[in-house]
Amino acid sequence: MAPERVTHEGEISLNAVRYRLVEGTKVRSSIVSYPEKQVFGDFTKDSQRFLSTAAWSDFSDGMGRERMESQDTKRSWWSTCEQRKARRVTLPPLATQTAVGSAAAAPLIGELGGTIMAAFGTAVDSYAVDAWTNRGALAAVPTDVLNFNLDAAGTRTEYLAFCYTTNYAYATSPTGAWTAASAAKATLKMAYWDNKLWGISATGLLWYTFTIGGSNEVNDAQLPLSHNDAVTGLFVGLDSDGVEILYATTKKWLWAHDFGNRLWERKSIAFPANLGATAFSRQAAIWRNDIMLAANTGFLRFRPSSREDQVAAILLGHDDGLKNTKEGRVFCMAESIGDLLIGTIPVNSTDSAAIFQWNDENGFQVLWEAEATNLRIDCLHVSDAVTNYRCWFGYNNRVWWIRLHDSVANPGQVQGWTYSGRDLTDTNPIIQETPWFNADQEEVTKILLRVKVETEGCTATEAVRVRYGTNYSTAWTQFTDVHTSDTIFDATDDRIEGNGITTFSLPSVAAPAGLAFRAIRFERAVRRGTTTTVAPISNSLWIEFLKVLPDKWTFEFDVDLMSRYSSRSALAARATLLTAIESDLLVEFTYRDDTGDDRNFYVKVFQVQGTEETGHDERGVMHLRAVEI
Repeated sequence: MAPERVTHEGEISLNAVRYRLVEGTKVRSSIVSYPEKQVFGDFTKDSQRFLSTAAWSDFSDGMGRERMESQDTKRSWWSTCEQRKARRVTLPPLATQTAVGSAAAAPLIGELGGTIMAAFGTAVDSYAVDAWTNRGALAAVPTDVLNFNLDAAGTRTEYLAFCYTTNYAYATSPTGAWTAASAAKATLKMAYWDNKLWGISATGLLWYTFTIGGSNEVNDAQLPLSHNDAVTGLFVGLDSDGVEILYATTKKWLWAHDFGNRLWERKSIAFPANLGATAFSRQAAIWRNDIMLAANTGFLRFRPSSREDQVAAILLGHDDGLKNTKEGRVFCMAESIGDLLIGTIPVNSTDSAAIFQWNDENGFQVLWEAEATNLRIDCLHVSDAVTNYRCWFGYNNRVWWIRLHDSVANPGQVQGWTYSGRDLTDTNPIIQETPWFNADQEEVTKILLRVKVETEGCTATEAVRVRYGTNYSTAWTQFTDVHTSDTIFDATDDRIEGNGITTFSLPSVAAPAGLAFRAIRFERAVRRGTTTTVAPISNSLWIEFLKVLPDKWTFEFDVDLMSRYSSRSALAARATLLTAIESDLLVEFTYRDDTGDDRNFYVKVFQVQGTEETGHDERGVMHLRAVEI
């Protein structure tokens, strides 16, 4: 059906029916598609009367959200920054690489008598004042390390033991001799429980001893390994009655030990493509009494129960997982006061390993990310030995350490706290990425007018750089440089060297017409100078934008029903008018003879007012309001 045309003055067409307007009146039109103002995130950043705002000043809910929904204003997508305190995105703690050990081999870290010990391959060293001293040698590269105490005849002795598949060796002093068990006992993993040293072989045979090093090991229970399964761990955790028991992990299953019957009970937990016990992976840890079990690119949180065991799967990064260039499998875990620590092994040769922090309150945060690709985190060990509370870890044949929070979790309030630092021009700088933001309307175009960044502690050497990306592109775009001198970075770097609020107008200060976007994200990169105790802080970032809705019109007019028109009586005209008003569908409306058909509108009549005669007299006037939808 051809679009309607109106050729006579004082006439309109509604639902393909012509009507006369009340003499002397006109069609009154106006736009009704004005967007409502919205505020996302930090409401204290809203100072605009008409523009919408989105403010990010608190990322304490952790990372792992790629696309933001309204409840995700406290989440980042990826971050190697410290971001757990509101209004404080800054550098992570400094990672310190220790001296070279006795051998160029992946370290396995333990502790004895308040001294950090490490096996570099078969060489066992002790650490002091950033130097490693060799204290002996093992018969083979170890697969596990254990610090424990045994009580023999009322005398309690502290031991450190390394096992290496065919046997285990131990020492009682950091400077003492290393002694191999006299009757070689096949041992892949070790645990301490019930005042006994326990070991399990690669074939799944469990044994224990009250007295270390002799020939007193007692065989206990055999894991029924099958279908290419393999032992990956031995540890102590709570059972459904809250009593400590032994558990074992394999590539496929979790097993609980029944000491009274010398049996293994398989729990209803299957692991997805887990790593085998290659090298010295540690794929189980106890954190706040829960059993945490490595599960490929995440972990399972296991709580035994007398009714029904509780199992929750948690991805690295949470929710949306990790970026495809940051993929990693859980290789080792360790407990700390505030967090479960997780070390990864890269999935692809182009991925970088990382140490993650996780807790219930804050989700995931990256404690440290490797700059090189395709190298794993070999092991993790948490201790207050030497000085401070530290995470010790093995990486690239060296031992490293990072200071951890053991009380106040705000680095700015800890005297002598040291920060990591990488140049903003590095290929892998310390950054934070926000999720993609679309103002909860993917289909609507928005105009970004201004970006504001609040900073403190910035100088010519301690700086923050901000970039943005639009519409799900992988590319980053730099703002117009607001600085006149560039002594540290390239002239195109969007660095902020001053404090307070820096405002970027889009696309530039000289031409602030705005930037159209459907979705937008931001990257903040942070760097420090040579002073490790000083770091810049990005307090908050917020944007001012306007939603652009398609123009929709509303029309108001007065229909004359006082006389016959187009051979229709007032009664007939009123009937066709009511049909248009009560239509379940949109109806066509126009008042122009428009050959381009761009002034034919499909409308819904929302408002009707009228005056009518009474009795058999159908004459009157109808005031209508028709809205384009």
